[in-house]
Amino acid sequence: MRWEQLFADLESQARASETEQWRGEVRDRARAARAEVTFGSRLLATVGSPVTVMCSDGERISGVLLDAASQWMLVSAEGGREHVIPVAAVDMCRGLAAQAAHAGIVDRRLTFASALRGIARDRSRVQVSVRSGVVQGVLAGVGQDVCEVRSDDGELVSIPLSSIQRCTTVG
Repeated sequence: MRWEQLFADLESQARASETEQWRGEVRDRARAARAEVTFGSRLLATVGSPVTVMCSDGERISGVLLDAASQWMLVSAEGGREHVIPVAAVDMCRGLAAQAAHAGIVDRRLTFASALRGIARDRSRVQVSVRSGVVQGVLAGVGQDVCEVRSDDGELVSIPLSSIQRCTTVG
């Protein structure tokens, strides 16, 4: 009888050790997977949901996340205004999905400049907010790191993309 109890106890200890090792491995893998999550992949998983974005200039924008890529997000706010916000101008964001979505090759290649080129093609009136102010007009062109806005007074204004806080459709 004592041998049976001894073997049963040893077997129980071995199972408990295996279970603890398995749990430790699961924790390690979960931490490693979490370390791979990017802000852009969380944005992609949130498309279609409400978000609140705090931009680095203090502006707060609430609305539905319509589209996103690794460098930018498109938020539809009240009044039908759409805001293209570069990720670099985001201080914090509420409402992101807890999980991440895998960014395909197209999503990874859609830069902030690409999003602005789409707006420029539509010839939409925009309000471009930078840290020092606002320019209203039509995007006349978008280069690799600069955009040109034909302002409402007819002046051509060059804006480094790194200065843009958001580009909002108006009118």
